[in-house]
Amino acid sequence: MSLSPGCGPWRPSNRRGAGEPAATTIRPAPERDLLVFLLRAQLDGLGQPTERQRARMLARGDLGTDLLTTGDTEAFLAWAERIRPLLGADGTAVPDALRELYPKVLDDTRLGPGSLLRRMAADPGPDVASVVRRNAADAVRRALSSGPQAASVRDVVQDWWRDQAPATGITVRDDMRQEVFRPLPIHLGALDETLKWCGDAAEAADTRIDIELTVQDGTLHVWLGLDRVDVRAACDDFACLLSHTFPYTDCLAGDDHVLLRLHGDLETDPLHPLAAAGMDAYASGPKDRRRLIEQVADGPAEAQDKQPYS
Repeated sequence: MSLSPGCGPWRPSNRRGAGEPAATTIRPAPERDLLVFLLRAQLDGLGQPTERQRARMLARGDLGTDLLTTGDTEAFLAWAERIRPLLGADGTAVPDALRELYPKVLDDTRLGPGSLLRRMAADPGPDVASVVRRNAADAVRRALSSGPQAASVRDVVQDWWRDQAPATGITVRDDMRQEVFRPLPIHLGALDETLKWCGDAAEAADTRIDIELTVQDGTLHVWLGLDRVDVRAACDDFACLLSHTFPYTDCLAGDDHVLLRLHGDLETDPLHPLAAAGMDAYASGPKDRRRLIEQVADGPAEAQDKQPYS
């Protein structure tokens, strides 16, 4: 009998129901006692797992870790709702070891040796595609490690426009109006680096860039039109890595544009402690920023090559 849920894709619309409890199954007392025993055995055995041990836990899907690392937040919340009664009479007894586990597993997936970020950063090839991948890793690391010194989406766009306009023709269409969008703090770094990446591509191709900002159902859509640029060659690796590494973020490279979608921090009913422990970890940036510093030090010397966009 397993306490580990199955895996499934995360969909932006899942967030609206984040505060709604899943249906509770009434279990016979012997079965419930066995589940409590298995759960307690997992929690009591957590301790301070090494990275290798955490990888085994993730492969087994222990304690909902696989759902968080794949971004299937709806399934994680449903799993947490089913597990909550097993934690105690009030469902609030979340062990410190579990609160520490979720951020570490997410850091492993986003920044660890087997992560897409590390694989791109370590690409040793001298060819154009390898240079693009290394530079994409550098850009995503910058977005994770610092982020822009701005307070809002419009501030990020304005600061970027001020720096980019002298070199590139830019049109910005802001249709955000009064729509509500609450970015996660980490989102502003993702937006900043996406604007810079696409702006550099336009400048290298000696062409203009067109920006459209819209908000629908709490999601910010940033459409970046690039004329006379091989967008897929220049931007696909960056878009894929950004989507894989950042929470509630989709970035897609089309034939003539890049589309960035940031799914905002929608208001929901308060989460119970187990669900909150996982969701807070998922929505946050890296906890161990030393990993980012180590990656810069370990990166190949060619990583700072000029981006071959055109």
